[in-house]
Amino acid sequence: MSQTAHPPIVAVAFITLVLSICSTYIPAIFSSLDSVATVELLTTPRFEDWISKTALGYIRIIIASLIFSVSITRMANKQNQIKTPYLEGSKLRRLPISMNGVRSQMMFTAWTWNLLGLAFALNGMATLLIAYNHNDD
Repeated sequence: MSQTAHPPIVAVAFITLVLSICSTYIPAIFSSLDSVATVELLTTPRFEDWISKTALGYIRIIIASLIFSVSITRMANKQNQIKTPYLEGSKLRRLPISMNGVRSQMMFTAWTWNLLGLAFALNGMATLLIAYNHNDD
């Protein structure tokens, strides 16, 4: 006998209400975001007297390189196996999960780590392009 659990109707109604209210504000958010989030704001250092745009770009690229090197090292090295704890009486089999190679990147923290590296890489490249004035306008 299989049992299914449908979400409570009150929870579905609440989420629908919240999403409908929030979706009405999306155009206003995007219009104000365009006026605030500018390339100059992204590429200008907080303390311009201490650090230049070029140095800021290289620092961001170095941080991105460190993040990606940690991910590559983790994929290259042999990892431990994960044993999942299940509740007593569960019909699920207790099999070890191999975390070798690309599988080491399947956890949420690895995804966020790699996205952080991508953000640093893109921000660093944008800063260096502005610093060296290589705009394709």
